[in-house]
Amino acid sequence: MPRYVDLDNPKIIRGERDRFGLVVYHIPPDTPCLNLAERKKGKWIVCGDNHVCSECDEFALCDAYDVLETGEYQEKLSDFCPRCGADMRGEQDERL
Repeated sequence: MPRYVDLDNPKIIRGERDRFGLVVYHIPPDTPCLNLAERKKGKWIVCGDNHVCSECDEFALCDAYDVLETGEYQEKLSDFCPRCGADMRGEQDERL
């Protein structure tokens, strides 16, 4: 699991800029980490004419449509659930 630290912590030393112009931070190994929750992964489930989140059963946001090669329209679903924030990218639809 990745470690997240507060860059305003006085123990952290802000270094010089590297050759690409990015600031380098020196973080001592005993620096306390922030307690952040991992984002849930979910998928959109087809339920009739709608899509619902597999994590919280909230409906998907759909503001746009893609035109397929056959001339049919396909919903362009949001990448995240509007209610619980689950990451829906890369997941396939599932039918109930």
